Amino acid sequence: MIPTPRTHRLIAALPGLLLLALLLSPGQAAAWTLTHWDEDREWFVEAQDAAGEAVPGLAAGADVTFLVHATELAGSSPIADGRITLELRDLTGALVAQGEARADRPGIFPVSVDLPGPGHYHLTGRHHTSEGTQSSLLGSIEVLAELPEGATAGESGTLPKETQWRMDFATEVIERRPFAERIEVPGTIRSVPGARFHLTAPAAGVVHGVDGWPRPGRELAAGDALLELGLLPDSGTASGLALTITRARERLTEARATLDRLSALAEQGVVAESRVLEARRDRNTARAEWRDARERRDRIAGGSGDEGRIALRVANGGRLESIDVTPGEAVQAGQRLATLLDPARQWLIAELYPADLDRATELRDPAVRRPGAREWRSLSGEPVWQAAAFREPGGTLPVAFALEGDEGYRPGMPVTVALTAGPGESRLTLPERALIDDNGVAVVMVQTGGERFERRPVRTGIRAAGRVAIESGLKPGDRVVTDGAWATLLAGRDNDNAGHGHSH
Repeated sequence: MIPTPRTHRLIAALPGLLLLALLLSPGQAAAWTLTHWDEDREWFVEAQDAAGEAVPGLAAGADVTFLVHATELAGSSPIADGRITLELRDLTGALVAQGEARADRPGIFPVSVDLPGPGHYHLTGRHHTSEGTQSSLLGSIEVLAELPEGATAGESGTLPKETQWRMDFATEVIERRPFAERIEVPGTIRSVPGARFHLTAPAAGVVHGVDGWPRPGRELAAGDALLELGLLPDSGTASGLALTITRARERLTEARATLDRLSALAEQGVVAESRVLEARRDRNTARAEWRDARERRDRIAGGSGDEGRIALRVANGGRLESIDVTPGEAVQAGQRLATLLDPARQWLIAELYPADLDRATELRDPAVRRPGAREWRSLSGEPVWQAAAFREPGGTLPVAFALEGDEGYRPGMPVTVALTAGPGESRLTLPERALIDDNGVAVVMVQTGGERFERRPVRTGIRAAGRVAIESGLKPGDRVVTDGAWATLLAGRDNDNAGHGHSH
């Protein structure tokens, strides 16, 4: 007998049928579940009967409890606040059944619903909190007239949600994105020129703390008082400044009169215009001296309330990097008292050797990684500065990129910089840490449901800045485990060996 194509298909399906027969006993089917992912959360729903047992399907008229497992995808943490409402609507949009519940345990909301008659329905979930309501269309479900006689539920998954919440776990939906090969070069974090500020003594005096002596690392806003300066005799006290202000005001009055007189004579052609310009400069200088004396007097008046003390305020906000004096130390006018650094204004200096410069196809949009970190941070833009020459024969060429924001970077910190070294092409990529070396085979774990995962062999391509291109084995939209992949693989093997089940 010549085998037909149908015979070939049956033979090909035999291994899967045999495995299914081993996993499921007669009358046993997989437990009914539903999984839906929003951008920021996961809805995983299981169904239980009145006895608290998982059911293989939904039967008309049954009183079922939907166990809604609500997960915040950022951090894979259980959602415990608020209430969850489930709504069943028919194909016309009419509401036919609903239920509501609060979490009886973090992340698990037991919502009881009286199922309607047989048919297909849309299931909607709504999460109500003090901040509002977030609604999601969870999917279409089928309610049967009745379940097959003797049908029971088998295994529901390979890694329970409660375990996922406790472990270091994360997933990523892979999509095609422009991806290019990169080279990695050493780099250093440097302060932007002008991002370091000094506080200096405006006059001779003795320094004191404000509500205690300041400590390095303190964050200060522009205008905050950092220190107080107790003025020494003849260093510009209030009484001395009063005389200075009076003399400055008299010089300003005289300069204004001289300017008015010479301006009138110049209009008549009696004096040269240069005399008017000189008089205007004298007037401006006298006015600046008068204003400076008044500001020094106001600073004394705005001190701590103790006569002869000046509140020394920082002109720019930033982090206190160092205190260069000690409590009660006598200082001179112009002496540096403290140094502040604006941590949000830093440069990433990439050090390129001649060979690196030849390989890098463009000096823009680098990625940076801190020592010991897994994640790379992508930067945008062209270099803000580039050295005109290599430091020395055989040395490096410094190239600087703007690094906005703090995020744990400190001046002097060594980092690794990744620069583009090839054309960008649309590729499927995922983090390198998602890959598992399973006895020499590169595999990933694909999440197919809330508690279900699939081992998937993949063929990898180029790697760059912590990511790897996938040439085969995955498709766009697959949700891949990026954190906890090895533990997920082991959990699946344990279930293959011993079966699976868990209670809520």
